[in-house]
Amino acid sequence: MIFAFSCRNESCMESLTNNVTINFYKDNTTKDSAIYNFYAYGIGKNDNLIYDSVLMKSSFNLPLNINSDTSRFELTLITITDTIHLPDSCCPRDSIIKTPLPDTIKIYKPTFKVKNIYDTIHETLIVSYSREIELVSHECGFSYIIKLDSVWSTKNIIDSIYLSNPTIERGIDAENVKIFL
Repeated sequence: MIFAFSCRNESCMESLTNNVTINFYKDNTTKDSAIYNFYAYGIGKNDNLIYDSVLMKSSFNLPLNINSDTSRFELTLITITDTIHLPDSCCPRDSIIKTPLPDTIKIYKPTFKVKNIYDTIHETLIVSYSREIELVSHECGFSYIIKLDSVWSTKNIIDSIYLSNPTIERGIDAENVKIFL
């Protein structure tokens, strides 16, 4: 009889990822909800879509290239730039409407449809970092501790960037970068 045992940890892949967590802000304290839709593409390696958000995301993760000290991304942000109210009927103002009943009138107040106006903005984001290798376990192998040095953007919509937690360690889910719009 042959017995085989494995100490394999099924969560190795999850714990070995090196993602930078980024949040959008509209001021110093409020996460921004004006991002209607958001896409992120990796630049340089495969230029693939790596993040596709649905409606009103303010927080997202981007994978860092562990074979380089720099990762570049193209962000496509679809923002609500304005909201207009359109009358829902032919009568744009309050109207007096005669009814079939004698001596009665009805005041008609139109209802309004809300229409949002969207703008598509492209940003290039460049993340610069250093890597320190660490042994996770014999089963999982090695991983990296990432230390963010800086983050730059093309500033098409981004006002400023702040490194809130520059160290990215496996298994720790924390905001690393604040982007102010």
